[in-house]
Amino acid sequence: MTISWTTIYGLNWTATIPAAGTKVEHGGLWQPCNLGESFNLNDSGQWVSTTTNPYADKASLNVGSNGYKHPTGVHIMVGVQDPATGDWAPATL
Repeated sequence: MTISWTTIYGLNWTATIPAAGTKVEHGGLWQPCNLGESFNLNDSGQWVSTTTNPYADKASLNVGSNGYKHPTGVHIMVGVQDPATGDWAPATL
């Protein structure tokens, strides 16, 4: 038997770095992102597609710029979506 699936990647951001073993809380909305696509974070914390990222890599999820000035800073997160429920979860190592 052969089983395969397509991973649905997404981008989000958090304003805090969690301690080891604690849950990562996201601050924005999940943005689905395919390998090679590039997004900017605008001044209201929303993801905007861009084609002008000179550092975009066809084999990566790309963030071009961060225009969101959160008081504690912004840390970019990568996540995956459960296609059965539509729920997102941060990717972990």
